[in-house]
This record gives sequence, C-alpha cells and structure tokens, in this order.
Amino acid sequence: MATARLQSLCTKISTRAALAVACFIGLGSGVTAYVIETSAVANAERTANGVAMQISGDVQSQFQRSIGTVEGMRNAIQSAHELGQINRQGADAILRSTLVRSPQLLATWSGWEPDAFDGKDVGHAGLPGHDQTGRYIPYWHREGDQVALSPLVDYTREGAGDYYLLPKRSGQPVLLEPYLYKVGDHDVLMTTIALPIMEAKGFAGVVGADIGLDDLKQRISAIKVPFGGRASVISGHNLYVYHPDSTMLGKNAGETTYRPRQVSVPGIGPVMQTEVRVRIDGVGASWTVRVELPMQAVLADTRTAELALLLSSLAMIVGLIIVLRVTASRLVGRPLDAIAETMGRLAAGDLGSGPHAPAASSEIARMQAAVEVFRANARDQQRLQAEQKQFEQEQTLVVDSLAECLQKLSEGNLRNRIDAPFSGRYADIKTNYNLALDKLEQLIIEVANSAQLLNSGAAEIRRASGDLSLRTEQQAASIEEAAAAMAQMTAQISDTASNAAQADKAINDARQEAAVGGATVQQATHAMEEIRKASDQISEIISVINSITFQTNLLALNAGVEAARAGSAGQGFAVVAAEVRALAQRCSDAANDIKAQIDGSTRRVADGVRLVADTGRKLETIIERISDVSDLASQIARSAGTQSARIQEINATVMEMDVSTQRNSAMVDQSTTLAGSLADRAAHLTALIGHFSFSNQNGALQASREAALRAA
Repeated sequence: MATARLQSLCTKISTRAALAVACFIGLGSGVTAYVIETSAVANAERTANGVAMQISGDVQSQFQRSIGTVEGMRNAIQSAHELGQINRQGADAILRSTLVRSPQLLATWSGWEPDAFDGKDVGHAGLPGHDQTGRYIPYWHREGDQVALSPLVDYTREGAGDYYLLPKRSGQPVLLEPYLYKVGDHDVLMTTIALPIMEAKGFAGVVGADIGLDDLKQRISAIKVPFGGRASVISGHNLYVYHPDSTMLGKNAGETTYRPRQVSVPGIGPVMQTEVRVRIDGVGASWTVRVELPMQAVLADTRTAELALLLSSLAMIVGLIIVLRVTASRLVGRPLDAIAETMGRLAAGDLGSGPHAPAASSEIARMQAAVEVFRANARDQQRLQAEQKQFEQEQTLVVDSLAECLQKLSEGNLRNRIDAPFSGRYADIKTNYNLALDKLEQLIIEVANSAQLLNSGAAEIRRASGDLSLRTEQQAASIEEAAAAMAQMTAQISDTASNAAQADKAINDARQEAAVGGATVQQATHAMEEIRKASDQISEIISVINSITFQTNLLALNAGVEAARAGSAGQGFAVVAAEVRALAQRCSDAANDIKAQIDGSTRRVADGVRLVADTGRKLETIIERISDVSDLASQIARSAGTQSARIQEINATVMEMDVSTQRNSAMVDQSTTLAGSLADRAAHLTALIGHFSFSNQNGALQASREAALRAA
C-alpha cells in the first residue's frame, strides 16, 4: 500500500509537471498560431486593397477620358453656338468626328429645346436627326463599321428619357446607371454621360455620349486576383456593373462598408472582402470596386504552419513527460520507498537502527533525520509507559478517597476527613482538603448565627415599616387636602387679578377716549374762533359796501342834478341816475340786513365758544380723575398679580410636598415588602443550615441548630 501511494505520488508529480509544461507549450503555440494567422489576414487585406486600388484606377481613368471627350464636344458646340458661328450641319460634324475618333464611345448625341438651337425647327421637320416638329435631336451611333444618324427617342418619357430629363432638371452633369442595350444581334452593357448646355436664357439642351463597358470588363478580367479571388465593380445605385458571373450584372450588390471584413459568400464560403470607392469627377458620381479573397486560400500556408507547430508541440510534451517521470522516480520515488520501509519497522516495534542509502537531496536527508528522531522518541515512550503504570495506581487511590469524602460532603456531613496515606504531590491534596473542610465548617456556623440575627432584625424592620407606612399615609392625605384648598384659593386669586387687569384696561380705554374728546372740543373751540374772526371780516366788508352805496347815492344825486340842468336832452340820463340811486338803496338795505344777521350769529358763536371752553375744562378735570383711578387700578392689578404668583409658588411647594409624601409612602410600602421578603429568606437560610452536621457540638452551635429546626 505504501509503495503504491509513493508510486502514485511520483506519477502525480510527473503528470502535473507535464500538464503545466503542456499548458505553457500549448499557450505559446496558440499565441504563435494567432500571430501567424493575424499576420496572414492583414497581408490578405493589404493585397485585396492593392488589387481594388488598381482596378479603381483603371475604372477612373477610362471614365475620366470619356468624360473629358464629352466635355470637349459639349464646349465646342456651346461656344460656337453662343457666338453664332455654327449651324446644324456643323454640330453634326462635331458629334460624328468625335464618335469616329473615340473607339470607347458607342454613340454621341445632342438634344435641344424647341427652337433653342437656331429658331428654325419648322424648316427641318422630318429631316435626319430631327423629329416631326423639326426639333434638333441628332443621335450618331455605330452600325457595324459605319456611323449612322437617327433622332433621339423617348427623351420626354420618365425613366427611358432620364438621359435628357435629369440634366434638364438639375442643370448638372449626369452619369446614368449601367444598362443593357441591344447593338446588332447581342446585348451590350453600357452607360450614358449627359452634360447640360446652360446659356444666358437658361437650359438650352444636352450633349452626351454612350459608353460601352465591354472594354472595362476585359481590362478588369485581365487583372489576376491573388489567392483565386475575384473582383467586381458596383455602381452608385449599388448594382453590379462588372462581375465574373455575367448573370449578376445589374443586380443588387448588397451592403457596402468600405472597410475590410470577413463574410460568407454562397458557393465560395468565408472570404476577405475589401471595398474601395471610385470617385468619377465631372459627373458627381461614385462607384465601388469590391475584391473578395477566399479565406481558405488566404490561410492555407498558415494552416500548414499551425499543423507543424502542433506536431512539434506534441513531440516536446511527450518527451518532457518521459524525462519528468524518470527524474521523479530517481529523485523522489526510490528515497521515499527506503524511508517508508524504515518507518514500517518502527511501527512494528523494531527500534534498532539499520543501514540506509545516502540521501539524494536535502529534503530526503531531513526526512531520514526525522525518522531517527522518531526512533529515539519511541524508546523514550517505552520508558515512560512503565512509569505511567505506577503513577496510575497511586492516582486511583487518590481519586477513590476524594470521591468518598465528597459524597459525604454532598450529604451535609462536615465531620469526614481523608485518612488514607498519600505520597508525593498527592499529600498536599490531602492536607489542603482537610483544611478547607475545617474552614467550611467554621463558616457555616458563623452563617447560621448571622441568619438568626438577621431573622430577628427583619421582624423588627417589618413592624417599624408598618407603623411608618400608616403615619405616612395619614400625612399624605392631610397634605392632599391642603393642596386642594390651596389650589382653589389660587384659582380665586387668579380670577381677582384677571378682573383687576380687565378693569385697569377699561379705565385706560376710557381715559384715552376722554383725551380724544378733549382734543375734539379744542378743535371745535378753535373752529368757532375762526368763525368769529370771519364774521368780523364780513362786518368790515359790509361797512365797505355801505360806504360804496353812500358814494353811489351821491353820484346818482349829482347825475340827477346835471340831468335837470341839461333839460330835455338829459331826461334819459336822469332816468338812469334814478335807477342807480334805487339800486344803491337796495344794496344798502341788504347789507344792513346781512350785518344784523351776522351780528346775531357772532353773538351765538361767542356763546358756543364759551360753552365749548367750559366743556373742555370739565373734560380735562374728568381725564385727571380717570388717570387717578387708572393708577389705583393698576396698583391693585399688580398687587393681585404678585399675590397670585406667590400663592402659585406656595401651591407648587405644597404639590411637591404631596408628591414627595406619596413617594415616601410608596418607598415605605416597598421597604415593608422587602423586610418581609428578607425575613422569609433569613428563615429559609436558617432551615438550609440545619441540614448540616458538625464535628463539635458546643452549646452555641446546638442553640443555632435548634433555632434552625424551629424556623424550618
């Protein structure tokens, strides 16, 4: 069993070491494979991007050349037309010669608004390159090796006429989406470039060309894509313009992201897909070149390298396992077997030392030294066992003696002592036990005496507490009645103080109202004085009026005298003078009447002033009397308030005495209860002590024992 375990330990050590090495080698191999694969993918991305850039350059160069040709054709026709130096035959010559010189073009054409070219559409109706209205719409195209002329068609119909309608609406160059057009007996993939002719009056027409894409297809097909990949060209509306599979032309190309990515393509599997944008200047369009590289071909060399790396890693792991197993067996297994054999002999009781092989390591040497320590310890153990047997015999005697004495002690017998002979340290146990029992007997005797005294004192305390409780209850009842009477007196004095305060407030209000009345009387006196002064002024005015009336009478009299002297010529003036005298007389009479009335009013006002002055003096006297009464009421209110506060303090003191007395009564009740409980516990203690038996029965102990028995 030991050998199997040691062999298992050796196997575990070598196996775990091999697993650790395998993990590290596997981790390193994995990291290496990841780096190789990542490098291969990055290289494939760069390769695909390079091919896409090459194709993008070819597409861009072909379109830029064609766009430049169409722009030159448009500029020549537009410039000559604006200068009035071209006719329809000259424009046809430019379109035809451009088509002949540009083999990449399938057709050149121009379309003009009605009468926009020269205003002579009617005279050209039905001619080649014109419709039935004479509108100039020439379309020069190839027919075999020749160049033919025909009019444009469907240029006003949506969709089919986008080559004319789109530049007309936007005023910008237009590159149409590629489409299939039947040329001869086969379909040709082509596109159209249309450039608007903008003059001072606005849109005049369109110049354009049809471009065949077969040449572009041949140029792209000639480019060899690495790893057996493929390239395709996508239009601005995401349709295939070129694809190795001709059935895909004109179909949707799917999502474009313009960043390398790995996708799955039906029929090919995972591919590295790279997209590059192709910007076609001059027409505001952009196409896309897409390159797809099969990941199986891209990673073929990487997979081979990874397989070689895997096989080499497995070989290294197997070799390391064998080396580790042999090393573990020599350095660990064999030395441990020898040590296990030695320890087996020790376990069987063979304490003799035997030969052992020299240690192969410091750890094994320490283990051999430990085995020798175990052997020495076993020898010491045999010696100690003999001593232990003798010790156990003596220990049994001590335990039995203590058990017997403790059993008697538990029954209340304090007279037993240890008499058996003890040796060594056990003799101290015997001496200490006997001394402790002597002290315990003396202590219980003293406790019994104290319990007797405690029982007598508790009885006395119970009687005194009962008497104190009765007297305290009587005192509490008396104080409670006094507190109730004092509370009623306090309430009455408080009501008196409150009524005195209300009376003081009412007197103050009356004094204030009287003061206001005195002020009003003074104002009335002042107003009557002003009335009297006004009456005096009116009298003076009436005197002036009387003086004026007297002067008017004199003037009227003089006027009458002068009128009499004038004779008949002064009769009219005499009449006027008479009327003036009569008017002056009436004024004098009215003034006298007013003066008489004012004099009467003045006398009555003077009487009123005198009465008001008397009233004011009387009000002042009343205010002084009210002030005296208010002062007396205030003093009464203050005195009542002071008495009420003092009575409340006395009442609070009495209430506190009542509370304290109630608490004292409660405490006395508690003391009485506690005294009774104390007496009960003292009696119980005396009864418990009565169960003990003592070694020396003197008179005092016998008396306490009998008292305990009586209490019990």
